[in-house]
Amino acid sequence: MDIRECSKCGKPEGEVKFPSKGRTCNKCIAANSNSKRKARVESGTYERHEFAIALGITAKEYRELQMKPCGVCGQEATEESPNTVYQNRETKKVAGPICRKCTTALGMLDHSRSRVIRALAYLSQSDPSIEGSEK
Repeated sequence: MDIRECSKCGKPEGEVKFPSKGRTCNKCIAANSNSKRKARVESGTYERHEFAIALGITAKEYRELQMKPCGVCGQEATEESPNTVYQNRETKKVAGPICRKCTTALGMLDHSRSRVIRALAYLSQSDPSIEGSEK
């Protein structure tokens, strides 16, 4: 039986562990993965890439959606403060961009249509001048 030697660090099997197949030891594999992930995190592409995969779109499409105005209030996105890409909780499909304030508000209302409608009715009943207000 041949003893494997890591193609990256040169250490022999027994001194380091190897996956069932391959010529690179587990430590070198992990170090390579971590360095690639770190580079993506530092560039900001890691998070976009992971979210895009979960939503079934490309990282480029995700970034384009982030830079569009909020679908609720129209808040413009900036490089420093991109909008969130909102996912419909029932269909799991991309619903569109939404700013932090609006996604927080929807979250506080448990993303429930009936709660949003009741909140709007409450605001309209308690102060009719609120309706149509852009504040």
